[in-house]
Amino acid sequence: MCIRDRFTILQITDIHYGEDDFKDFQTSQLVISLIRKAQPDLIVLTGDAVSGYAWNGDPGFFFNNWARFTSPFTITNTRYAYILGNHDGEADLTREQIFDLDSEHPLSLMDKADEITGVNYFHEVQSSYDNATAPPSILWFFDTNREGCRNETWSWGCVEDDQIAWFRKQSSLITASNKNTYDLAFFHIPLQEYMDLWYDGETYGEKNEDVACPRVNTGLFDVLAAQGNVKAVYVGHDHDNYFGGFWKGVELIFGRKTGFGGYGPAKGMLRGARVIKLTEYWDKDELKVKKNDWMLLEDMSIEDNTKSKSDKKAEKRQTECALPNRPISHFKLVIMLILGFVLLSLAVGFAYSRCKSRNSQQLKLGDI
Repeated sequence: MCIRDRFTILQITDIHYGEDDFKDFQTSQLVISLIRKAQPDLIVLTGDAVSGYAWNGDPGFFFNNWARFTSPFTITNTRYAYILGNHDGEADLTREQIFDLDSEHPLSLMDKADEITGVNYFHEVQSSYDNATAPPSILWFFDTNREGCRNETWSWGCVEDDQIAWFRKQSSLITASNKNTYDLAFFHIPLQEYMDLWYDGETYGEKNEDVACPRVNTGLFDVLAAQGNVKAVYVGHDHDNYFGGFWKGVELIFGRKTGFGGYGPAKGMLRGARVIKLTEYWDKDELKVKKNDWMLLEDMSIEDNTKSKSDKKAEKRQTECALPNRPISHFKLVIMLILGFVLLSLAVGFAYSRCKSRNSQQLKLGDI
């Protein structure tokens, strides 16, 4: 991949194929229109391409929906980088099997670092200048997994400690020879710091639902900030949120919900995508990169990153991540089933006793 003065990324997110054929058709048509309008060099799909929870048990569910959601990339001959969301691996393929499938697509950049949690990878964006000695930008793709973080089972997934160690090692090796890379990170589930940004930072866009982040803060943001090469983070997951802003030197940004499947978007909010444009330039003898991004909406209009209009002081501060439905342990499930059976038996017994009593009374009346 090469910047060629400018390098354009189209971030699409939460397209949720597999719930309804017509919705999938609508999503495919929208994605094709977005690609043709933005003319990206790369599409980044930040998770939940497939609604794994909609699987009906038939074999081939994920493959068939994968073929559908990749068809706009094939039709437009556009390279793409796919990151797994929490719902992608809930059907008939595991995350490993999804990697095996998608990495065979001729337009896919999906890769996998060995011996760490999930499907994580990075790609260098090369310079168009012949005298450049190093890539000016690197794109990092993290797997935030499904549910559970460290030892906390009741939580959204997160970037685990071994993934963070992998990033720190790889990033340090790269920055040792080139300290001026302008890197971007992409993943599905937002960090806890998105809550801090909304209430304590200067933001653009809007927050229409609670941030659904991991219950455990594994320190990824602090590592990104300390390493210094990742300038912006792009996520999905929260279909109704599309805010962003700078927090401690790193820009935290929500994508725009793209698909017709899944919940949302919020009332009055159009579907769309983020267009990210990287531009390289020389500053004396140093090759540098600057970034600009905006939202391309489903009516093909452009929405700039204008200051948030919400009255944050008037709203109740969110202090904890919105969490998935609490999992039920096997023990509790067995107890609930036993109680349910007992209650059902009692109800049936009570109904039978009343019916028997009525029949007895009717018989006595008939004998009179």
